[in-house]
Amino acid sequence: MDATIEPSSVFEWQLLDAQTMMPIPGFERMTHTQVDLGVIDWKEYPSARLQIHMVEGSGGSVSEIRSISFDGHLMKTFDNDPTGDGWDIQSGSWQSSGVITSSGTVTSEVFHLRSGFSSVKTSNIVTGPV
Repeated sequence: MDATIEPSSVFEWQLLDAQTMMPIPGFERMTHTQVDLGVIDWKEYPSARLQIHMVEGSGGSVSEIRSISFDGHLMKTFDNDPTGDGWDIQSGSWQSSGVITSSGTVTSEVFHLRSGFSSVKTSNIVTGPV
């Protein structure tokens, strides 16, 4: 992840088994912005979802995720409107500043990868001030 994490804010993520929505062992409550997903047994976990939890820090400091990439083969930024690529933004919209605002669910296009995962589908839910 290309991210700026403010020291007083909360930034955690976990990788979920897309079938059971349970965390994949070893990928719970992660705080690093880089991790090797190659250690995951793709036969046991053929699909996964990324869940991110962020909370504003003291003094209004806000962490920011600018892009997410997988193994250097895939990188998604929000410089252009992603709805043309199949993203579904509910209760919100893409802003020309490269930001998605939403009080609902944002679901990505399907990503096909050659490194163990056959597809990646992300869904982010943001609550509170944006």
